[in-house]
Amino acid sequence: MKKLLLLICASVFFAGCGGKSGLEPEALFPEDAGLVFVLDNSNEQQRDQLEEIMDRFPETGFWKKYAVPAIDENLKASEGYKLSYKKHLKPVLKGKWKLAVSIANFSVEEDMADVYVVVKSDKANKFKDLLSPQLDGEGIQYKKDGDYEYWTNVDGRFYAARYKDLFLIASNEEALEGMKARVDGGKSFADNADVKNRIASLAEGNMGYAYVNSADFADYLAAIYAEFGMGQYFENYVGAIGDSYSVWGVSDYGFFGLSEADIADNPDQLEKVMPGYTQGLNFVNKVNSDGLIAYFESYGAGVVMHAFINGILTAVYSGGDGYSQVSAEFLDLMNFVQRFLSLLDDSFAFTFSNTGGFTPSVALYFQLDEADKEEGAKLVEKFDAYIVKVLDELKNGPMGNETPVYALKKDVEIVNGGTLHKIYLDFEALAVGQSAAEFKVFENIMGKQKFEFFYGITGDNVLVLAFYPDFEEVYGKNVLANDEKFKKALGDADVVNSVTYFQVDPLLGIFGMYVNIARLSGNPDLWQAYDLYVKKIMGAIEYLIAYAYVGGDVLRSNFQMVIGEGEE
Repeated sequence: MKKLLLLICASVFFAGCGGKSGLEPEALFPEDAGLVFVLDNSNEQQRDQLEEIMDRFPETGFWKKYAVPAIDENLKASEGYKLSYKKHLKPVLKGKWKLAVSIANFSVEEDMADVYVVVKSDKANKFKDLLSPQLDGEGIQYKKDGDYEYWTNVDGRFYAARYKDLFLIASNEEALEGMKARVDGGKSFADNADVKNRIASLAEGNMGYAYVNSADFADYLAAIYAEFGMGQYFENYVGAIGDSYSVWGVSDYGFFGLSEADIADNPDQLEKVMPGYTQGLNFVNKVNSDGLIAYFESYGAGVVMHAFINGILTAVYSGGDGYSQVSAEFLDLMNFVQRFLSLLDDSFAFTFSNTGGFTPSVALYFQLDEADKEEGAKLVEKFDAYIVKVLDELKNGPMGNETPVYALKKDVEIVNGGTLHKIYLDFEALAVGQSAAEFKVFENIMGKQKFEFFYGITGDNVLVLAFYPDFEEVYGKNVLANDEKFKKALGDADVVNSVTYFQVDPLLGIFGMYVNIARLSGNPDLWQAYDLYVKKIMGAIEYLIAYAYVGGDVLRSNFQMVIGEGEE
């Protein structure tokens, strides 16, 4: 199996397409394959589009200076093989290639899993050279029979063959023989018109796709996670979603990914395991968009997390391995977490922002309905009592008057009619006892950083945990829903119920502060490398967004990585 995994990994990076067999890799897979994953570099339009997009990234010399030497070093790692990027790998990468992986038997037992890997390459001989360290490795038996070459290691559960421009790899001999039989004809996954039509409907051209039979996959995940107490959740959740289809590729704006899954047969079940999936975004009307680096919003986090914690507690109370010695404090914490998770069936959001300080600002938002508001208030009260206790112990301890602990202060702020507790660092108190020079150094390093932590429930029933300066002033102001770039990224989706949004520029602003310190410390290699590689390469990316929504009887998702127009 180790050999098989090595070859699968090698295939991902080294494969190529086109050839003399006249067959596509999917034609070798069983008709009832439960999972199929394809990477495809054979579409001319996609290849041209990819080249155009990659030209938008600035030339930094990084590839020639660092990447190629590193690849050559790895290619030469196998003693006796003289492989190089320029002579062996580059021609394959520039050729047409297609890699396809399939599993036709979802089984927890490794010995029972039927795994199929097929690589098609118009540079088949070059591809074979790249794999020579594995194909000629210890324990491999080789033979040639007509149009076929065979490599076998029974002990390693590795079975491979080459047929013209196709490389066939399987986890057992029967699976390999099945692929050989389908080379000569017979029903295969390529004949599955439903999958073919669904993939084609998602995108006219792509650089790969995936298909999953959700019913089989649900049973597989349920068996794997049964010992963690999560088997039923996966069976319910994945089983509630119909077969799923995904494609990915290149467009004129950058990279894309599209997927869809049928939900018509199981809407009630899906609502149980993914509450709120038909509702729209909630916090885009509350979260401040200034300096926003990352934003994530979804529904039903409590369902997943609750199942995970249940698994831990099941193991604890049943005396499972590794849980024999558990403190009362740990169990109390788990029970507190359980109560907290019960509040998370509604929407929740996470933000990561550049607010002008030395460190990024982080905030968590949890929407509470009226039924949960009272329980939420009790949890906040309990958490506040714990914070007060910790602060008192720190301030009254032996080091309380000799460390910054004494400068920590506590206050409250009113937000939308609700109360948020605030823990903050009082810089004036911090300056007491320090020389002006010492404090000036500290002040220069930290810049305009404010250390403020908020927790509580706002007047519009949002439970907030935020390391975010002046949070009470920005909540509900200049909100993300009004951001033109964000609105454009969401497109025409009717009701988006979850979203992940990432912007590069604000993140580079924080990186820049650290690089300035490197400049002051006299470390030119660090800041020069940052300016040349990180800033220029990452700076070419405008934003990334992934979102999910319901369209008719289908749960859809969309991913975009938008690349700038490049240097003039």
